[in-house]
Amino acid sequence: MEHLTQAELNDFARGLRRDPHPHLAECMDCANLLSFLRKVSESATSVDVPLEVVNEAKRIFPGSQDSAPTGSLKQVLARLVFLQTGGQQLAEVRSLQPAARQALYRFGDYCIDLRAEEQPDSIKTSLVGQIANQRDPLVPLSEVPVALLAGKRVLQQSTCNGLGEFVLDFVGNRRLRLKFDFPSDGLSIEVPLKDLSSEE
Repeated sequence: MEHLTQAELNDFARGLRRDPHPHLAECMDCANLLSFLRKVSESATSVDVPLEVVNEAKRIFPGSQDSAPTGSLKQVLARLVFLQTGGQQLAEVRSLQPAARQALYRFGDYCIDLRAEEQPDSIKTSLVGQIANQRDPLVPLSEVPVALLAGKRVLQQSTCNGLGEFVLDFVGNRRLRLKFDFPSDGLSIEVPLKDLSSEE
């Protein structure tokens, strides 16, 4: 039996796919994982972060405050709600390549799904991501600008495609972060990449 992929389960949990999947009625493993992902998603909407926690995070991670100029956009930090490191691999399957790391971040109605994979024979890491509006999945996110930052310096820039997807490459660095600008909402959402870094 072929299980649903992590990306498919994430889409169901976030309400991006509404059509029922017959596999979920047959497979308790996928159904249980989907139930867990839905609880994670629901808890992210119901928890208000205390101001003292926000202030402490700003003190610990000052790099998130010195982003590239964004005009009058309010700079906010997305919150990590799910992290899967390379520790989970198929039983009795060996690989010379490090396993991918996946993380889900959230701010308000926006969810940001990131997957980092180290490129073979390279120090670079490929970052594949998707941003979605959980409240209204039909909101078009094409042409949303995404920038890779190190301090105030912009290392790379791109835009999301019609599905909110993007691809960037980076070299492991705990101070790197992503920035998404939403002028219509007056927001600039930042995501620190330290959780996806392979550096110890």
